[in-house]
Amino acid sequence: MKVYRIERKKYLDTTLDCLGASMSDGFRWNSKNTHIVYSAESRSLALLEIAVHLDLSEDLPNDRYYVEIDIPDDIKITTINIADLPDNWDEKPPTLKTQYIGDDFVKSGVSAVLKVPSCIIQQEFNYLVNPYHSDSKRIKITSKNKLIFDSRLKNK
Repeated sequence: MKVYRIERKKYLDTTLDCLGASMSDGFRWNSKNTHIVYSAESRSLALLEIAVHLDLSEDLPNDRYYVEIDIPDDIKITTINIADLPDNWDEKPPTLKTQYIGDDFVKSGVSAVLKVPSCIIQQEFNYLVNPYHSDSKRIKITSKNKLIFDSRLKNK
């Protein structure tokens, strides 16, 4: 299976090291110091997941790349459905409840990948990679392509 991530040029060589998510105060599916790699089921969802965090009224970023990641078909994927989530799972900013879901996933070692619904398009999914699972070593980057932001995305 192919999944996608948008990465800054300076982090391309460490994309699967998952340092960015762990160094922040946490994101939707992890708290600070929990290593996890965020990716999306499509390039367009990956773009939306990044765009909602950017001020597109400024100059559009020119240092981003689409990273295509291959997850071998025989790697176990744990799925979380919306019905399994707390009522406020998609709250902005994220709650500790969803961060603990990702933290527990990493600690449990149940699988290398966690499939979770996107807050932006709830019928689409993001895939979180647990870098500590032995199968994560088989997950590879297959391509890196420059992302050109369409100027129509710029806020008016």
